[in-house]
Amino acid sequence: MSNVRKFAAVNAKVRALEGQLLKDEDYYKLLLLDHVDEVVDYLRQETWYASILPEARKIDIIELEGRFERNAFEKHEKLYHYFTDEYRAYFKVLLMRYEIENLKLFLRMVIRRESLLSITDHLITPHIYSELDYGKISQATTVEELSTALAGTEYQQLIDYYKDEEPTRMMFYVEMNLDRLYFKKLAQRTEKLDPSDQMAVGEVLKRNVDMLNIQWVYRGRRYYQLLPEEILNYTLLNGKYFTYKRLKELCYLPNLEEVNRVLRASPYGFMFEQTEHFELNLEILMDRYLYKLFDKLRMDYPMSITEPMVYLHRLEYEMRDLFTIVESKRYNISSEACRKFLIRELRG
Repeated sequence: MSNVRKFAAVNAKVRALEGQLLKDEDYYKLLLLDHVDEVVDYLRQETWYASILPEARKIDIIELEGRFERNAFEKHEKLYHYFTDEYRAYFKVLLMRYEIENLKLFLRMVIRRESLLSITDHLITPHIYSELDYGKISQATTVEELSTALAGTEYQQLIDYYKDEEPTRMMFYVEMNLDRLYFKKLAQRTEKLDPSDQMAVGEVLKRNVDMLNIQWVYRGRRYYQLLPEEILNYTLLNGKYFTYKRLKELCYLPNLEEVNRVLRASPYGFMFEQTEHFELNLEILMDRYLYKLFDKLRMDYPMSITEPMVYLHRLEYEMRDLFTIVESKRYNISSEACRKFLIRELRG
């Protein structure tokens, strides 16, 4: 089947959905508002978000964020149904991210001895992807019971392997391995796509892996004082620039100053030019970089899987920008200061 036929329907749907995304003008108006309620009222009266917000009722921030997240998830599931064969399998793995985030939350709550019953009704549960028994999981009160509830899944082994570790370290190890599992499956599924789509999607995936590894190595050296071999063990595989050899060299550098020197000389050195709010800026710069990369790939690979991928990322970035704007109103942060932490770069 030609790419035109394969992607015609989904790309037409994507273009319609992209028309609903906020314009720069909306961002400017939202930034000038003073209170959270005014932000909600603007979204309700002037944008498509009216369809997911309650009418004429105050809404707390937790509920607001939950509605944004559920909307992004539902849009993702809708696009899934436009695909068949290996492309549907690829989008199915993308939905695995929601399941993994749920598992991280479950484990944190069990370790803190908090009841899972209080959150299961509010979770985003990807039934298309997930085969987890959330009813059984919600009954778990210990790590052992959570493991039993995950019997027969690939996650049980991860928890069992680290269950004798000190709780904080166990949480760290399990979370890192869950992320490795996700990216491994995503890489495997990318290899099943048509060659042009492998190149487009694979380019983003590999560069994303690069930047996540940079973030991990930097933080592992600066905050966790981990041994070089331990840092290397938890890096993600199949990066674009940072091959295993380069990652190993980076992990075994004698000090953080040398790590910074090598990173500044890499293709991602731009992320290390700013010093103010460095940790937060690092994440924002990573997201901005991927935002621009997706746009470039869509131009280079028209009528391909990049169209829905660009839309899903733009929607997620918009959602996160809205979280940032809402929090800025909540804590009386100026519009100029807020703009520095937005993923979308506004002109003027």
